[in-house]
Amino acid sequence: MRTKRSMVRVAPAAALIVLLVTACGGTETAASTTSVADSTSTTTVLPTSTLPSTTTTSTTLTEPFEEPSVRITIVYDNIRHDERLTTDWGFGAYIEYGEHVVVFDTGTDAPILMNNMALLGIDIDSIDTIVLSHHHRDHTGGLLGLLRETGITPTVYMPASFSAAIRDPVAALTAVINVTDPIEIVPGVYTTGEMGSDIIEQALVVRTSQGNVVIAGCSHPGIAAMVRRAQEVAGESIALVVGGFHLLNTAPDEIESVISELRDLGVKQVGPSHCTGEQAIAMFAQVYGEDYVRAGVGCFIVVG
Repeated sequence: MRTKRSMVRVAPAAALIVLLVTACGGTETAASTTSVADSTSTTTVLPTSTLPSTTTTSTTLTEPFEEPSVRITIVYDNIRHDERLTTDWGFGAYIEYGEHVVVFDTGTDAPILMNNMALLGIDIDSIDTIVLSHHHRDHTGGLLGLLRETGITPTVYMPASFSAAIRDPVAALTAVINVTDPIEIVPGVYTTGEMGSDIIEQALVVRTSQGNVVIAGCSHPGIAAMVRRAQEVAGESIALVVGGFHLLNTAPDEIESVISELRDLGVKQVGPSHCTGEQAIAMFAQVYGEDYVRAGVGCFIVVG
């Protein structure tokens, strides 16, 4: 059973979007990367069995339907939002959409991931799908521990370019879908498919009545490019872009260019976190004003 988490309303200036963020009383700045002591897991390791091997997919889009609200809880991040939670370099989001629960990225460390979820009152058994953005450990490192410690068997969607060293241990525990092209995971939830030429990455796109929500892990191919692909896959209206924008150590003029491009693409609200960098986060906050969302571990957002 899903638990309720306390929220406060953030009124959007650019659109009539229902957007809620947890009232956690944090005092850290939006770009804080201070970590607290690592937590340890007390969950018993369950026996595992070999499940079906990897399968490949192609683009399949469904007919229009009535979109539910999407509820996003950031469960892993190096930026603090909820003082109770452990910060650590990486990203992970718990996404509730209708009857489906999708986890996008699993951070670096399974005990931190599971402890944060427990403190947030999240039912790990409710997870039916996990999507990995790219192969870096700060986005995939918590997955095996999560599967082994809890015994859950969600379908895992990972870029087809992932090495066997990442894929095979996961495929021994649960079903793995290799993603190349954009694909609809559940009705109304898509991946962008593989993007980039160096570090291959996919983002998640969720349809809502107020526009599409784009969730990015690290945006190595460029956050604007990922938003454009999201528009091709699910429609042009973008209510919110949240996650890592990969602008750490980027020159101010380049950051300004990215912000301008997102504005030109019609992105109504932004919640930059993880690898975006303090300077870029501050610039997004200044430009977007009331439509900037202070993201970080423990942040709870509702759109739709």
